Amino acid sequence: MKTLLSITNGGRRTRLLVTAIMTILLFQSCCTASHLVFDNQKPKIDIATETGFASINCICYQGKYYYIGYELKGSYVINTDSLRLLLNDENLILHNPEPQNISISNGYKVKSNTTVKDCNVTVYIFYHRKDETKEIKNPLILSILPSDFITSNGKRILNDTLRVKLFNPMKK
Repeated sequence: MKTLLSITNGGRRTRLLVTAIMTILLFQSCCTASHLVFDNQKPKIDIATETGFASINCICYQGKYYYIGYELKGSYVINTDSLRLLLNDENLILHNPEPQNISISNGYKVKSNTTVKDCNVTVYIFYHRKDETKEIKNPLILSILPSDFITSNGKRILNDTLRVKLFNPMKK
C-alpha cells in the first residue's frame, strides 16, 4: 500500500485524507464529557439578571474531573474568593477554587473583583479523601451555596442552593 500511495498521482492527497480521518476519530473517542443534572433534573440552570442572563451547568470529564460552568450574557463582577461549595461526605476535603482552578474566556485575567462581559467562567472542582480506607458516600452531592462569586449590579445571581449529584458516568 505504501508503494501504491507514493507512485499514484493522488497519493499525497490520499495520505492527508487518511491522516485527517484518523485524527478526527482519535479525538472523538477521547472526548468523554457528560453533563450532570441538578436536583430539578435539568442539565443547566438559567437565571435572569438585571444585566442579562446566566446559565450554570456541571460537567464530568473522563469520569473523574468535575467542572462548574457559568455562561454569562451581560456585565458581571467575578469575586474569585467568594465561591462557596459543600459536599455531603465528611470524609472528603473540598478545596476552595484558587485562581489557577478558575478560567474566564475572552482574555479576562482571573483575579478578585474582575468585571466581565459576555463570557464563560469555568471552575475546576478538586477534592480528596481524609481517610483512604473509607468509601465515598453514594450518592455524592455537591451543593453550590449562595455567594457573591458572581454579581450583577451588586446583587448575587445565585440566591438558592443548587445541588448536583456527582457520579462517574462511565461506570453506569
